[in-house]
Amino acid sequence: MDTGPALHRQRWTLRHQVYLLAAVLITLATLSLVFVGFIASRAADEQAKRNELRLLENALTDRSQLIARDQFTLARWDRAVENISVRFNSGFVRYEFFDALWYDFGHEHSFLVNPSGVLLAEQLLGEASFRRKPLEASSPLMQIAQATANRYAETGATLEAPGTLAATKVEESSVFAFADLDGVPTLLVAMPIVPDDHTVDMPAGPPTVLVSARSLDEAFVADLNAQLSFEDLRFVTAIPGDEIRTVLPINRPDGTQLGSFRWISETPGQHVWQMIIPAIVFLGSLIAVSALVIAWKISGLTRALETREREASHLAQHDMLTGLANRLQVSTALAAAVSALPDRRFALISCDLDRFKDINDNHGHGAGDEVLRVVARRLEAAVGTAGLVGRLGGDEFIVLVTAFSDRRRLTRLAQEILVAVPAPVLVNPGVAVQFGVSLGIAVAEEAADAEDLLAAADAALYAAKARRTGSFVFAGDPDTDALKAAADRARGGTGGQGTSGTSHSDAQRQSRQSLHIG
Repeated sequence: MDTGPALHRQRWTLRHQVYLLAAVLITLATLSLVFVGFIASRAADEQAKRNELRLLENALTDRSQLIARDQFTLARWDRAVENISVRFNSGFVRYEFFDALWYDFGHEHSFLVNPSGVLLAEQLLGEASFRRKPLEASSPLMQIAQATANRYAETGATLEAPGTLAATKVEESSVFAFADLDGVPTLLVAMPIVPDDHTVDMPAGPPTVLVSARSLDEAFVADLNAQLSFEDLRFVTAIPGDEIRTVLPINRPDGTQLGSFRWISETPGQHVWQMIIPAIVFLGSLIAVSALVIAWKISGLTRALETREREASHLAQHDMLTGLANRLQVSTALAAAVSALPDRRFALISCDLDRFKDINDNHGHGAGDEVLRVVARRLEAAVGTAGLVGRLGGDEFIVLVTAFSDRRRLTRLAQEILVAVPAPVLVNPGVAVQFGVSLGIAVAEEAADAEDLLAAADAALYAAKARRTGSFVFAGDPDTDALKAAADRARGGTGGQGTSGTSHSDAQRQSRQSLHIG
């Protein structure tokens, strides 16, 4: 029997089947890689756009808060109330108020609007004008002044509560919006003019409002992009049809679009294609190896994206100067600790440095920054795994102790902090500074409220300061109220001042530090 032709046909059939299978495998692998590359590159590009949008929104908020902190040092001042709201003094406004805004803080354009909607004064590039004129209801200045007065009516009493930080007062008092000002797209930031030490009574009714204007010109965009490094960032009022740019719309207070920030986003997805195309070329001979290489490369890209996410999350929850937990992380941890009550009790230790202002005044803010960094490391070393150490701003720190809540171990921890933290700090060659630290301790027992615990720890801290430098006080101790009252009196806090809980000089100090450090 001649089996040659049959074997020949079987061999050709098998060979064709192998070729066909190889072709199918190559095609499937190629299509799979193309699909994976498309999905991965698109996801990477979209994530990059979301990250850039978040960074730009944060940068705009930071710019607004920076202007508001500048305003806060002048608007929250008894002399400003006396010479603007009670009796308008053009000399004070020109030479002390507007000059400080222009020469000290660089506010190019500022306005004063009274409760009746009358423009009292205007400053442009250091030149003051006192031509009074009523503002129309549709005027952006009138709208933001009214919004600021409403905000103060809602939050004024809360912001005057004892223990309220200056940074919180700035954030809650200020209002910012984007609007057309004389046909120019402008960022407006407003702050009410109210007393601080309460040596002057504010007139009845809404406060006079300070408004600072910053045009969204090329200089503003360039300054903004100095920290972002976006490609071709610009602000435009027209709406071009270029879909290759990422867009952040900017709206007026009435919801209509004023313009938009536009830039060319990074495209990390291109790197995916750079890895996949070479792999497709070698599929014929190295399908398995190529698949492993691509999988490894894609995994590496994913890990890089996850690393960036972790870095962004870390920056969002840590103080940039000291590396400690920031207000957001402390608030989250405190809320979790409160929700775990009464099964897991905890304690709060409020820490404040004594004589820190003298260090800034005598040695400069660089020395103050170095002291804050050293104090942060010493607090972390003292607390260890017993809890979370955070910085609220300025020279104010807080410790959330979750490992224990008994008075004996809390006393031992407080003593360790009082020994370790105030050791002299070398700020310059041959120059060491000395300072003190005071502690207020509040223990969460059965049911507790986060704000009440913070207020209790703060009250105990002021009681410790009244007792002596370098001491600690437990909230609820018999002498806490008396010591707290003595601290208030020592800080000038009776009557209206006692509500504020801080003097004007302290408010200025915290405001300057938030500018320098924050």
